[in-house]
Amino acid sequence: MVARPKTVKQLFKIVDLQQMSDRDSKAGIEKRDTVGGNYGAYWYNNSIEEGEECRKYVRTLCDEFVGRDVEVFLKRGCTEFEHKFGNSNEWTVTQEALEIEKAIMDAIVVDGHEDRDQPPLVVEDTKMKWIEFAYERGDETYLEFTDGLPLYPKYVTYQSEEAA
Repeated sequence: MVARPKTVKQLFKIVDLQQMSDRDSKAGIEKRDTVGGNYGAYWYNNSIEEGEECRKYVRTLCDEFVGRDVEVFLKRGCTEFEHKFGNSNEWTVTQEALEIEKAIMDAIVVDGHEDRDQPPLVVEDTKMKWIEFAYERGDETYLEFTDGLPLYPKYVTYQSEEAA
């Protein structure tokens, strides 16, 4: 499930909502050439039915707390997977694939995997990168996170009298 915030301010709001929910999700800046928009938020689901329920949940949250202009849609799999293997509506999950996945999941044990919180320093560094990205893209909502101060001083400009 995907949401496309239009501004870094909306991205921060969505991340706050993701943190308050018990749904697996992630969000951040979008640098992939094959994906439109500057920001993306993603939720992971195990079925189309679960995904549709999640889409409705996120749509409601965005309408109420983030903005009605946030695009929210359901898709299956990651963009790169779809580019490599074709349209997701044509994918078939075989019994063999399910058995391989189960064998892998049964064989891999990661102690402490339940604790997926990032260290505070990593979170702050990531958020600063989002603010710098917003500045680079002309998204002036970043100013709400810098006390209204620009990241860099304005440069000196010159204008000839003919242009005036």
